[in-house]
Amino acid sequence: MSAVKNPQHMPDTLPLSQMTMLQLDEELAFWTAEIASDERWGISAEIAIEMRLEVEAEMVRRHAAERRNVPFIVDDPGVRPTTIAITGSAHARLDRLPARFIIAFAVVISVIGICAAAALAGQRVMEIETRYAQEVV
Repeated sequence: MSAVKNPQHMPDTLPLSQMTMLQLDEELAFWTAEIASDERWGISAEIAIEMRLEVEAEMVRRHAAERRNVPFIVDDPGVRPTTIAITGSAHARLDRLPARFIIAFAVVISVIGICAAAALAGQRVMEIETRYAQEVV
């Protein structure tokens, strides 16, 4: 008989937030078997599926808390993990911007380099012109 119809399983269970991981595994196995049983007998398993999803969500929350190394207290639901501030990429780029003096210095050096290259190119053009001018004459 379905546990949803027969509430023997319901009253003695703890809230999911107070269960240990072993108890959550047992609860997940119970509701998985309940879903299979209901489907075998052609009974709607909506409530069992919802209960199984709640158990899975609690397990995911605990695994995530373990990965973040955030301790959680099973019997105190008021404890919340601290938030982790992650600097966005735009904020990080703003922190790395060089000072205005450095940018101005780079621009001046670039302009001087362009002028020197133009002068050398002009000198080379004049040398080529004078050489070919002498050959033509």
